[in-house]
Amino acid sequence: MRLTKHRDTFMLTMSAEDLIFLVNNLGSDPVSMEDQLKVVDTLKELTWYQQEAYAYDQYLTEQERIMDSKL
Repeated sequence: MRLTKHRDTFMLTMSAEDLIFLVNNLGSDPVSMEDQLKVVDTLKELTWYQQEAYAYDQYLTEQERIMDSKL
């Protein structure tokens, strides 16, 4: 997975394999313990990306506010 930002939009790209795995396993119980762990790890990674996007957005907002106050 990779998080990128273009202007005001964050984009998360993931491999087709990761996407298929999530679609197949999030709607039902994963069969093996390995699949369960992979689902948990993937969800943790998505949460981390969400937190990074939010923090970066807050940083940009703060930088914009600082620049506006200097004018």
